[in-house]
Amino acid sequence: MNARLFFALPLLAAVAACASSPPPPPPPAPAPVAETPAFPPGLDGVYTGYAVASQRACRPARQPVTTTVANGSAVVRWARRAEVETKLQQDGSVDFLFDGGHATGKFADGAYTGTATTQNGACTYKVTQKRS
Repeated sequence: MNARLFFALPLLAAVAACASSPPPPPPPAPAPVAETPAFPPGLDGVYTGYAVASQRACRPARQPVTTTVANGSAVVRWARRAEVETKLQQDGSVDFLFDGGHATGKFADGAYTGTATTQNGACTYKVTQKRS
């Protein structure tokens, strides 16, 4: 009996030691991820300017253009056409489709510069605007 006790006591001591040790601490929480906005900050406002034709045959040769930028969206009004809305890209660039035509450009430093091409591609306009 003493022999059994002699072998059982160390085994019980080892089991008790394992059971009494505290659990390991939880892993640290992951660092918060900073969200990158989908569009650059500081572009909100009303931009006014003109679209000027690159070819003499294009009429009108100079047309007023107004664009309102708010919360990552740009709404452009070209001459008397309906308003067209698009989303700003992360770099401030935009891509508009209007009456079958196409306009691309970029907002930066309180201004917009871009080009617009009519549906048939016959006329190209350079568009420049400044934030009011």
